[in-house]
Amino acid sequence: MKKPNTILSRWKRSVSPFQKKKGPDRRGDGTAVASGLDWARVGLLIGTIVGLSLLMSIHILPDKISLRLGDESDREVRAGRTVIYVSTERTANAQQAARMATRPVYDVEESAGFSAARTVQELFDHLAVGRSQVERTSTARKAAVNREVDALQPPFDSVLSRDQLRTLLSVTPTVFQNLRETSSRLIADGEDREIRDRLDYNRPSEDLARVQDDTADAARVALSSADYAGIVHAVARQALRPNHLLNRRKTEAARDASARSVLQDSRRIVRGDRVIAPGDRVSQDHLDKFTALGLLNPHMEPSAGVAICILA
Repeated sequence: MKKPNTILSRWKRSVSPFQKKKGPDRRGDGTAVASGLDWARVGLLIGTIVGLSLLMSIHILPDKISLRLGDESDREVRAGRTVIYVSTERTANAQQAARMATRPVYDVEESAGFSAARTVQELFDHLAVGRSQVERTSTARKAAVNREVDALQPPFDSVLSRDQLRTLLSVTPTVFQNLRETSSRLIADGEDREIRDRLDYNRPSEDLARVQDDTADAARVALSSADYAGIVHAVARQALRPNHLLNRRKTEAARDASARSVLQDSRRIVRGDRVIAPGDRVSQDHLDKFTALGLLNPHMEPSAGVAICILA
């Protein structure tokens, strides 16, 4: 039996492939041989590590999934690890809801009130000229009124009817002035309200029609006459105009900002959870899980690669 001292001395004399020899070897003729690394052993060691790493990684890489949106799954897939995935569909729905909840942005048309008032003034100025022509006629007043109605009909055809023109040419100066002042006041009140041109890109606003109808209701109260209120309503339809104009660029910017402020809908899938069952149709939620688990494009995590090399 060999003594322990003999075994220890032999072990100390053994040289690893990364150790330098303490003295030069010599040939049979006594000449020194250059010392260095044993490259054959180094190469064998590196090759062994690479081979073991490849063999171990085969079982770590997830199986690739070739399913697409709408395909029918032919097998069950379960999560191989616990991951957090982002539900793109739920996130997109939340972003769209935020966009739709964002109020459109309008530019205030400061000149709308002035334009409406000028329209009322010009309309009654033309009527005043026609009234003066009727008043200068001493006889056949009815025929004179009819002539002026014919003369005023072309420019006022889309505003006032023949009966309304005849009324405006025939009433007393006091009533005419009252109609003028009432129209100016009620239309100015209407322009003080918000009148939007559109509710959205493809939806016209009903603000203008609502203000016009409200102006007619107020005229019926102020004038106590349905015929006179009808005249004010006709003037309001011509004079009133939107004073809030939809700004598409600013609206889109505001809605984009709202969508960006929505947090992603993140969810957890635990190792062993069923991702998809046989016969299920592939949804976007399935694809989100496949992506998070690395099943659509299998790859090895850097940490797993380092661990395999260490173990090898």
